[in-house]
Amino acid sequence: MKIALFGKKIDDNLKDVFSYIIKEFESHRCEVSIYAPFYYELSKRLNIDCDFQLFTTNEELTRQAELVIVLGGDGTLLDVVGLVQDSQIPVLGVNIGRLGFLPTASVEDFGKTLQMLRSRQYDIENRSLLRIITEEPLFGELNYALNDISILTNYPSRMLSIAAWIDDCFLNNYWGDGLVVATPTGSTAYSLSCGGDILTPSSKNFIITPIAPHNLTVRSLIISEDSKIKIRAHGDKNNNYIIALDSRSVVVDKPIDIFIEKEKFGFNLLRMKGSDFYQTLRSKLNWGLDKRN
Repeated sequence: MKIALFGKKIDDNLKDVFSYIIKEFESHRCEVSIYAPFYYELSKRLNIDCDFQLFTTNEELTRQAELVIVLGGDGTLLDVVGLVQDSQIPVLGVNIGRLGFLPTASVEDFGKTLQMLRSRQYDIENRSLLRIITEEPLFGELNYALNDISILTNYPSRMLSIAAWIDDCFLNNYWGDGLVVATPTGSTAYSLSCGGDILTPSSKNFIITPIAPHNLTVRSLIISEDSKIKIRAHGDKNNNYIIALDSRSVVVDKPIDIFIEKEKFGFNLLRMKGSDFYQTLRSKLNWGLDKRN
């Protein structure tokens, strides 16, 4: 089994965790490649005797691995989306972060997880991506997001005016701190904190959620994932605002037309047998803690 290991910086208090993970790879005789910047972080803190292959690009990743294991939380898993790109290599998140909706395996059961991977005891969920299109390519070729695309004020004390169209039909002019367009995957992220609804991963929808809207009657809206969205933002006293794709962002200093639609390819998220989305909701959101249950 060829596995690619992806992570970011590690804290000193997690050295034992990473040491345990490396030993489990050895005992299960996995052929492991490690993301080069992460390997250098590990080698500063651990004595790594194994001769791992290293990768930094999508081309190297697709040659060396049949699946990717991400060590971290949601933010780390979002970072790997741009590395996997359209290769369709499945990704498994192992949570060593905090809340973490996307990782579906725990580090405590990592040995068991590897056994289940070898025996194919998992499901692959194809998650929809959002694509942003602008006249100037603000994000280059990585113009897609797994969680959400957000338009945000760059001045918290000043509101944005955001006009939105769906399939060439005018929707609304939003006044507030911004607007989030989220996938079902991203419905449990920024959109949720702004009062948006939770969508199940298999639903074929996107959700538009205003951020701190000045008009209290404005609410989130669920639309078909086949919809074409057009957005135009204006600053209150200037035109400076932020466009964010997951954890990447750019500052824009003039009104531009922003087109958002479903990306042509998806992102394969691997889920171990025995876990499901509703179990994740109960555990992460502390549902069911009522004593009557």
